[in-house]
Parts: sequence; C-alpha cells; structure tokens
Amino acid sequence: MLHESLLDLAEQSPRCEQVATVRGVLAESHELLRNALAHDTPAVELTHWYSTLVSDALHSPAITELLGKNQLVLTGAIGRGDGFPTSKVEWLLVTADPTETGAEANGEISTILRSVGLIPAPLTAEFSPTTHAEWLYRIEQATAQGDPTAIGVFADAGTWFREHLLSHLGSVLPLLHEAIDHRPPALRSANGLPDRESVVDIRRELLAPVTDLARWAGLSSRTHCLATQEYIQAGQSAGVLNEDEADLLRQGWSTGASLQFRRWVDHVVDREITAEDLPALQRSSFGAASRGVALVVRSLAARHDINIPDNGS
Repeated sequence: MLHESLLDLAEQSPRCEQVATVRGVLAESHELLRNALAHDTPAVELTHWYSTLVSDALHSPAITELLGKNQLVLTGAIGRGDGFPTSKVEWLLVTADPTETGAEANGEISTILRSVGLIPAPLTAEFSPTTHAEWLYRIEQATAQGDPTAIGVFADAGTWFREHLLSHLGSVLPLLHEAIDHRPPALRSANGLPDRESVVDIRRELLAPVTDLARWAGLSSRTHCLATQEYIQAGQSAGVLNEDEADLLRQGWSTGASLQFRRWVDHVVDREITAEDLPALQRSSFGAASRGVALVVRSLAARHDINIPDNGS
C-alpha cells in the first residue's frame, strides 16, 4: 500500500491549472520518491506511481491550455508506466493543422521538464508532430514494413495509437529479432559473480533487454496492457512465455528497478560504475538477474530458430 502522501500528490497531479503547479508537483514527486524508497516501498510500484503522476501532470488543464489545439501523447518508459526520474520523457505531438510544426509546443514542454530536472527527449524526424490522420498512416506503414522501432514507440504510446497498431499488426517476430540483436554482451564473471572490473550498466544490461522481450511477448498476445510486468503476464497467459521465462523476466525487471532507484537516491546514476562499485549484495543480485535474462534470450532464440553467434553473449 502506497503512503498517503504519494496518493495525495497523485490526486493533485491531473488537476494542475497553472504551469507553476505542474512544476511544483513534479519537483515534490522526487522528494516523496526518496522518502518512499527509504521506507522500502517496492520499486515496481513506484515506477507505476511516478509514471502515472508525470502523465497526469502533462495532461492537466495547465498543459492542455498551453498546447492549444495540439495533443500530447507520452510514449517510452513514462508512457508504458515504467518510468524513473532518470528516464527520458518521450512524446508524440498530434497537431490540428497540417502546417503546424509543433516546434513551439515541444519547446515549452521541454523547458518545463528541464526546470524540474527531468530529461525531455523529443523523438526523431520520423515521429515529428503531425495530424491525427497522418499518424494513422505512419502506424500502418510501420506495421506493413515490420519496423520494430516504430512499432515499439506506437505500442508504448497506448491510447488510439496502440489500438490502431493492434488492428494492423501482423507478425511481431521483428521485435524479437531486435531484442535478441540488442542483447548485452555476456557478463565477465569470476567465481559466479560479475568480474569486479567490468562496467555495469543497469539500464542497458537489465531494464532495456527485459522491456524489449516483454513488449514482444505482450504484443504477441495482443494485450492492451502497457507496463513491462503486465506485458510479461500477458505473454505467459497466452503461452508466448513459459513460467520459468516469465519468472526470470520479472526478477530481472524487479532487480533492475531496485538498483536503478538505489543509484538515483545515491546521486550516482550518471556515473559509470564497475561491479566493484556495487555493494556485495547488489553485485550478486545484478549478476543473477543478468544471467537469468540471458537464459531467456537463448531459450526464445532456440524456440524461434534465431541464430545467436557463439561470442559469449
């Protein structure tokens, strides 16, 4: 059960009528997160709480008025409900006017986010602001071409983006190929633990691989859920993942989320670390979770006849 202070701020978030209030809510959320983590609130619950709060604030009356006729749709980690304070905030902008570039609206949102320490990340040109009709066309093109990157962006956006995606989605095997292609290199180990001199990247080596595999599993099941844990459950229920694979992915996500929050609390999330820098318990947890995710990658690759070069990864 989340603390009352978290619930109270979450209730305030969608009601913000001034941009200053939006900034205040987002800034206060970080203080409450630190307190919640100090009291051992589960990390996965906090990612969902935080993502919902940020999303609600960015869809509040204050931001709606700021955007005018434009519509902001979050995607990426925050859009899925898997966000951290260190996550890039990604969004798609729907314009009412085909001549509208959206540059001013994107700039204003970016300024607000930066002012409270968040990381705005407007997407590449292929996701530039455009009209509702053009977005529908882009979604259809992405599914026709089997573009795993675009499919992932549209899936994470939820709302009508995801509905239209699911109505046109064919094979999702390209997403599995991409997840396997982007797998991290194998951990260098010594006595069953990560080599203490090896660089540890929690997002790249745990969170991102689990997210990619879970998204593939979720879309394979045609679920309307968004969050990584929900994707995993949907994939297991549909028989896309077996019980062992689902459990290993859940453990990988939970461990990665806890470690990522811990580094944020310690103000070292932007610093490169080696396994030596992690406390022994964290080092052991990271190693076990990483090995588990690697097992899932190999299991799925074998089942779907995808070759993995024998390079130790």
